[in-house]
Parts: sequence; C-alpha cells; structure tokens
Amino acid sequence: RIATERGLIPIEELHLSDRVCLENGVTTNISAIIRRGTLPVVKLTLKNGYCIEATELHRIRVIDDNGNYVWRR
Repeated sequence: RIATERGLIPIEELHLSDRVCLENGVTTNISAIIRRGTLPVVKLTLKNGYCIEATELHRIRVIDDNGNYVWRR
C-alpha cells in the first residue's frame, strides 16, 4: 500500500494524478508508473516473529548498528 492524499491505496491503483506522501512528510506528484508485471516474492521472517514479503526490487527501511534509519534491499 502507498500513502496518498486519497488514503492508503494498493500500489496497483496509483494514477499519474496522485500525490504520494514521502517518509519526511512531504507530498509529491507521481511522475511515472513503471509496470513490471508479476515478480517473485521473497519472504523474510525476523527473529521476533515478524514477517516481511517483498520483491527483490523493493527496499525496506531498517535501523542500522548506529541507530539510524537506512534503506536496504
């Protein structure tokens, strides 16, 4: 799901006219939509029991060893 001015919507329902909310609170217009079809999903289960599912193209925001938020594939 993507945070937009229309609320949380499935990524498949995005339109070029949508404004999305970035992690710093700023909103911006969608400038392009790239359709890649169906991609294989990787499932990662963390030691605390949480489960994350994403494609290999997705990035996940995590906390590094220094306590900073960073994006990782």
